[in-house]
Amino acid sequence: MGSSYQITNTHSHVGALAVGEGASATGSVTVSGGVPTREEYENCLRAARKALVEDEDRLEGLSQGLSDALVQFLRLAREIQIDQRAILDGQSLIKASVDDLWAKQVAQQHKGVTLPAVLEVAKVSAPLLSELVKFWSGH
Repeated sequence: MGSSYQITNTHSHVGALAVGEGASATGSVTVSGGVPTREEYENCLRAARKALVEDEDRLEGLSQGLSDALVQFLRLAREIQIDQRAILDGQSLIKASVDDLWAKQVAQQHKGVTLPAVLEVAKVSAPLLSELVKFWSGH
């Protein structure tokens, strides 16, 4: 079932309006002064044209402002991206330098300990290796 509404508009050129299935509305429009004169019509038309130009100017200014803001935002985003890349590159260089320094320091600390042990092993195992080579080359 549709709904019924009573709408009363005063000082309006629009009567009652109902929308939807089964809707109904009642109302009336009272135009005071009758039909507009040509002069009133032309004044209204001039006012509408002036309002349209003002709205276009305001929208154009708003559009330009939004465009400028967007350009600035994109420029800042690009600068941030470049700065982040520079930071990452710097971090990579620092890490590589620290890794190199650490490797050199570890090598320096173990240089005196590791090499003599290796040399001692070579000295002790050299005669054995020599005998093994002779044995295998004889077969």
